[in-house]
Amino acid sequence: MGEKTNKQQEGINEVLRKLECRNEQLRRMDDYILKNNVEHYCNFHIEYNSDYDEIQVLHMESDSNGEIHIPDFVDVIKLEAWNEECEECTIFIPVGCNVEIAETDVYTYPSWGIAEYAKQVVVDKKHQSLSSKNGVLFNKEKTELLAYPAFKKNKTYTIPSNVTWIKVSSFWKNTFIKKLNTTILDIHMINYLKDLNYLNGVEIIKK
Repeated sequence: MGEKTNKQQEGINEVLRKLECRNEQLRRMDDYILKNNVEHYCNFHIEYNSDYDEIQVLHMESDSNGEIHIPDFVDVIKLEAWNEECEECTIFIPVGCNVEIAETDVYTYPSWGIAEYAKQVVVDKKHQSLSSKNGVLFNKEKTELLAYPAFKKNKTYTIPSNVTWIKVSSFWKNTFIKKLNTTILDIHMINYLKDLNYLNGVEIIKK
């Protein structure tokens, strides 16, 4: 047989790369099972993406304590993972796990995740891109408020003074909050959220 063409070799290399990625993911799962002495993940539906280089949570349920502890081998929590079995949960996000967050139009997403189902969020302090404070999800520097849990029942919330940007979907489903304190200079951002009815009936106090 003749030498392989460049295209054939590229195809072989891609298959080998996917196998290597899949083996690495399996190793991470096996390590977690041994470390935590568990046999399976009855509360999760976990799959690879098409390139076998990412482990995704596509469905999850809270435990008897109303908590969801994401295994530390998971790369991302997809929006479709959220459902009624997650309502009023406290979700623990480990290092290396990202959270898919909806952008603006509720009708184009399977859910709005934390902003629709969670009670509070706890992010590992060593996470490189996310953080949490008082159950609310932020970026690492806490300059961006990414999601305010739907079932967080505080009537008053003070946006941290270093926050300069709020994800449009952040307050979408929360009906408990009645007063929002903010130092955000761009008050038009807050008014925009009110216009979208995401802060309908909420008193905005500019400090």
